[in-house]
This record gives sequence, structure tokens and C-alpha cells, in this order.
Amino acid sequence: MLVGSLISNAHAWTDDIDFIDDVNKACKFEPNAQCTSAVRVGANLAGIDMNGASMTTMRLDKANLQRAILIQAKLGNVTWVDGRICAEQSVGECL
Repeated sequence: MLVGSLISNAHAWTDDIDFIDDVNKACKFEPNAQCTSAVRVGANLAGIDMNGASMTTMRLDKANLQRAILIQAKLGNVTWVDGRICAEQSVGECL
């Protein structure tokens, strides 16, 4: 029974993000954060310092990154705010 409830709450990969929201609260918005593979669709990171954070393979669709500090943040394979996928070697900016 527990397994069934965990599976029903999981968010599988989808292009239809209208029903997904900012679900990975364990990913803290702070310098050097470990946020690999976190789903933070629509998250508000405006002005947040994510310097040196590991953000690889995150879902940041529709997120607000205005004035966010991403110096040395690892952004490889991140789904960017506009839906494109950042290059694997992206650091500090989505290439």
C-alpha cells in the first residue's frame, strides 16, 4: 500500500507541465546546494544566490531566474526556463 501511494505522487518526465509545480523542496536555494535532478517547475529564484550549486538535470521550466546568481553553478542537461536543454558543459549559464 505504501508503494502505491509513493508511486502516485511521483512526477515522471512529461512535456505537459501544466499540472506539475515546484515539488522538490529538498533542493534548497542557497550557494553550493545539491539540486541534481530536482523538479522546480515555476520556482521563484529571482535574486537567489546559487553560486557553485549542482543543478544538473534539473527541471526549471517557467522558473523565474531574474538576477539569480549562478556563478560556477553546474547546469549540464538542465531543462531551462524556456524549455531548451542546456549543454552538458554549461557552468554559470545555459549554453
